[in-house]
Amino acid sequence: MQTEKEFPLSLILLIPVLIGLTFNLAPRSQALEDEIVSVQNAQRSQNPAGEAMHMGKVLAWEPWRLNLWAEAGINANEARDYAIAVRYFQTALHLGVLSDVGLISLGEAYLQSGDWLGAVTTWQELVDAGRADEGLYEKIFAVQMDHQAYAGAVHTAEEWIGQFPQNAQAAFKVGLLECVLDPQNAEAALQKAASLDAGLAPQINTLSKAIATALKESHAGYQRVVIGRALGSLGIWDLARQSFEKATEATPDYAEGWAFLGESLEQLNQDGSQQLKHAEALDPNSIIVNGLIALWYRRNGHPETSLEQLKKIAAKEPDQAVWQIELGNTASMMGDLYGALKYYQKATVLDPSDLQVWLTLGGFSVVHQFQTREVGLPAARQALILAPDSATALDLMGRVMQALQDMKSAERFLQQAIEKDASYAAAHLHLAQLYLQQNLFDQAYPFLMQASKNAGNDTETGLLAKRLLNQYFGGQ
Repeated sequence: MQTEKEFPLSLILLIPVLIGLTFNLAPRSQALEDEIVSVQNAQRSQNPAGEAMHMGKVLAWEPWRLNLWAEAGINANEARDYAIAVRYFQTALHLGVLSDVGLISLGEAYLQSGDWLGAVTTWQELVDAGRADEGLYEKIFAVQMDHQAYAGAVHTAEEWIGQFPQNAQAAFKVGLLECVLDPQNAEAALQKAASLDAGLAPQINTLSKAIATALKESHAGYQRVVIGRALGSLGIWDLARQSFEKATEATPDYAEGWAFLGESLEQLNQDGSQQLKHAEALDPNSIIVNGLIALWYRRNGHPETSLEQLKKIAAKEPDQAVWQIELGNTASMMGDLYGALKYYQKATVLDPSDLQVWLTLGGFSVVHQFQTREVGLPAARQALILAPDSATALDLMGRVMQALQDMKSAERFLQQAIEKDASYAAAHLHLAQLYLQQNLFDQAYPFLMQASKNAGNDTETGLLAKRLLNQYFGGQ
């Protein structure tokens, strides 16, 4: 029952409208008219910063212009004034006039202003309402992963699968996370992903073998290291690091756990030297520890020291292809291309069924434009024989074809790589570079944007994509 002190809700809601009518009946001030003209001028000159600023002044005079709040937010976003954008979008939201697109933009403004949790919470509203597309699930997942909110990322990926059960990437991401959080539960999601996308088979096989090996072991630290190494071999270093951290927590005296943790930090462009020193103190005779320390020397400007240490390690384990690859990488860094080639070729002899040795040999040939037809092309062909659906192998063949000036074949292989794995940033970058080489700028742009978006831990790809965006498109 309504008391005398209560004011009818319907009249409260009408107050802004009545105020609006009152002001609309009154003559506008010259200052307001000038701001409206300034908005129009900013629109014509495509000046989003000016448009947002003058819209804000118009709204200070006439806040009942409901359609302008979200528009002002969009312009503030484009002008990179994210705090102001959040304020405008929030006002539109409170007024009940913010569309789904506006909610996504509000989330972007939160994210760009440093409030990643605000972004996720905003986007989650669309998920909860059943109005999220696959791209939004992917966006939420990526942000959670970037901020190590792994439990939330699993939940997002599971919701993603629930809404889009045929999405292989969603299932794959659940499997990747479970490799770290609960390896026994990872296999089901990985196999689901494999059944949906044959192109993921090489990566999933690597992980499945590692999980099977780990679960047979009783040493908790070794279990985690085996899985972490598999993740690292796929370039998924953020999750590899988590696995190595769990190894050191479970077995603090396990030298190899500390060594691999140091390596993962280095791969993530962080300082892993303290972890490597601790590993050496725990077991100075460990080949793995010494090998990873040798890589640290190479990475930190001491390739000669690295080469000598790797030679000693390779002499102790002459049947291990990995040391030949690292010797090749080190010789290549020192400019000894013929020496590097010998090491890489020896690795292919030691382990001819390993896809990675052929990818490494082919990649070396392409990067250095060194015997591309004689070495790079056969290596790429062998990689495709071993893994015909591998996005990485298809990407390598595309790069080889580009180096051989067969642009049509290069485009075809790079497009196939993206079809096999749309999240593979390097293939997007290489296809963009192919188009830029042919002055096909409009075709290059979306692939550069996708490469930048998908780069994740692949900092080299991400930085190059951004550099090319700045060079050719003014950083759009």
